[in-house]
Amino acid sequence: GGSTGSPSRLLIDLEFLADRSVYEHLMFRVLDLNRVPLALWYPKLPASIGLSNCLRYAKIGSPPEHWFDMSLEGSALPAWHSWALSAIIGMSRFCAFPLPWPKAAPIKDPGSVIDWIVNTVQQHGRCALQSNVSGIMRLCRAASLGGIDLRGVQFIAGSEPLTPSRHAEIEAVHARVFPRYYATDLGSIASGCGAPDEVDECHLLADSIALISPPGEALEDDSRPLCLTSILGSGPKVAINVEFGDHAIVGKRRCGCLFEELGFHTHLSRIRSAVRSTAEGTAMDFVELSRISEEILPRLFGGSMIDYQWVEDEEEESGSLTRLWLRIAPRLGAIDEGRVLQVVLDAIRKPDGAHRFYAQLWGDAQTIRVLREDPRTTPSGKTPSVMKGRESDTRPCPENLSGG
Repeated sequence: GGSTGSPSRLLIDLEFLADRSVYEHLMFRVLDLNRVPLALWYPKLPASIGLSNCLRYAKIGSPPEHWFDMSLEGSALPAWHSWALSAIIGMSRFCAFPLPWPKAAPIKDPGSVIDWIVNTVQQHGRCALQSNVSGIMRLCRAASLGGIDLRGVQFIAGSEPLTPSRHAEIEAVHARVFPRYYATDLGSIASGCGAPDEVDECHLLADSIALISPPGEALEDDSRPLCLTSILGSGPKVAINVEFGDHAIVGKRRCGCLFEELGFHTHLSRIRSAVRSTAEGTAMDFVELSRISEEILPRLFGGSMIDYQWVEDEEEESGSLTRLWLRIAPRLGAIDEGRVLQVVLDAIRKPDGAHRFYAQLWGDAQTIRVLREDPRTTPSGKTPSVMKGRESDTRPCPENLSGG
């Protein structure tokens, strides 16, 4: 879980990163990654996730060998981002563990990342690569289509849910995956279990995050809302019993892995968000999407808010990537779907710098798809503006959609 890090501001707290780097050290011990070549596949600035991870790995003496940049097409970002990145990486050349310069590897063409994986496994027998879940699914999809066996590859995943279907696709190419759960404002919340029962099972990092389960009924999958309090003094924000809209199954069991030995006894699994989309590792509030479908689209293309509906779901045909399907009622007649997609992306761009980055990322990844179907209703008869895939009575039919 988590997001790519806020691109709207570049506030990287080195003390906070240093405190969190201990979790990377523990992960390396659990996965036996010492002296195993590591690479990252993340965007460069203004997204902070790539640089932050580079710094934390350097702190434990294991900087990534390569940083592949999820380059965005048509990006027109301020020049000072490049200057800042150049200065930071340049200064690292005078340190014990210099940082790698990001190498362009667009999300539409992961060939250079696959080449590095194949060559590194041939030379060293193993390698590790960290990315968001969508990035990992793209790599597994490319490997599957190319007949490439990824045995010996350890993926480190975050930013999006690691679902059973996604885990199965990773296992199908004989790779392994280790999940992590973090948030931009809280940092590391939970780290994967060394002996999991669930595909996304993590240990709550209870030395930096406290958790209570608020009273109330559990959701249909037995998960409960997460109410979190930050207890690490160097954290960027003070959070006291805050619900961020995420929910999970919370429990305790004896797993025998290193995290349990160190006292991290609380396990989280089936971690999901009820209030935001994490497609491509972003953190887009559903309220923003609702504003577009309820106010902007009816004004420009006709109908009313009940003629438009968002559905977040996985598309198996594209390697279990998260898609945002925009249902538009057929009764509205012929609509220029390309213009609809452009209007949506333009509306996403407007609030702040982070949203501009999300719009670029989603446009490049073709995350949003138009579907000419009537919006669905819930059992209570309501027509919500946003539905999760599990709430929809049918999956979107690919022959009825267009992408953008």
